[in-house]
Amino acid sequence: MDLSVIIPVYNGEKTLQGTLSSLMDQENCNFSWEIVAVDDGSADESLKVLASFEEKAAEKGVVLRILPFENKGVGTNRNRGLHAAEGDVILFLDADDLLLPHALSRLMKKKKETDAAIVLFDSEFLYPDGSTAPFPMANGEGGNISLTEYMLSQPCPWNKLIDRRIFTENELSFEEGILYEDLALIPALGQYAHGRIYYYKEVFHRYFQSEGSIMRGNDPKKRLDIFPALEALYKNASQHEDALCYLFFLHLYRGAVWDFLKNGQKDAIRKANAMMKSHFPSWQKAPLILKKTSKKERVIAQLFLKECFFLLNLWKGKKL
Repeated sequence: MDLSVIIPVYNGEKTLQGTLSSLMDQENCNFSWEIVAVDDGSADESLKVLASFEEKAAEKGVVLRILPFENKGVGTNRNRGLHAAEGDVILFLDADDLLLPHALSRLMKKKKETDAAIVLFDSEFLYPDGSTAPFPMANGEGGNISLTEYMLSQPCPWNKLIDRRIFTENELSFEEGILYEDLALIPALGQYAHGRIYYYKEVFHRYFQSEGSIMRGNDPKKRLDIFPALEALYKNASQHEDALCYLFFLHLYRGAVWDFLKNGQKDAIRKANAMMKSHFPSWQKAPLILKKTSKKERVIAQLFLKECFFLLNLWKGKKL
């Protein structure tokens, strides 16, 4: 089997038909491929939607495997899909994603041409009113990219073709039971590509922006999952300190701490500070942080480190 498309499904009846239709509409697929749909204990009609595509898939010569399980979360389901997958190459999709009709044929062709272990490609946001907006996955003009460039690209699982052996030979899996399970693993995969990473700078994917996807990280309690996710990332890729230092800065001081401040989670801010100090005590001198952040951002980070909450709230014009 050349390719496995893994789709975790949870109560996806409203969007799943579009996702599966986009796969059935793939053009010129002169390779063997399968769809591994892992249902996470859906309480809606998702399993019926999946079953309705079995005949269509068979007509196209595509194997559609439907794996029903009890509810365990998206990380567990991706791992279940990986365990069941038979393809040499893995593509993850979510149950509300869409692929453009030429996506699989052109991506698999490019992967063969470049002998890349990972092929990264662009997406675009798709809004309920039908409008779209660019969602590039990395900087630059495309082509072969370095490990650092890859690690700093968007840590999405669904914007990449990935050799399955990267997971199997290195016993890699997604973190289970937490949000940000993709951040915990995806940036670390590049080190196992041994320099064979290609950025195909073209849109092949549409990322539907439902209310659920927009609100996914706004739960104050689930926002705390950034900590185990970053710890797992550090464990998975600790030898790449410069890139990791920047990623920690990005996800803590450009993102999480502002939410913690808004929600009055002072202990979480202190935990973020302790994490940064512990892993990167000299982060102020880190080359990527000096290159890719502004002086204002670094000053704000220092205010968080010093717990100057009053000044930070004045900055945001809010009271804690």
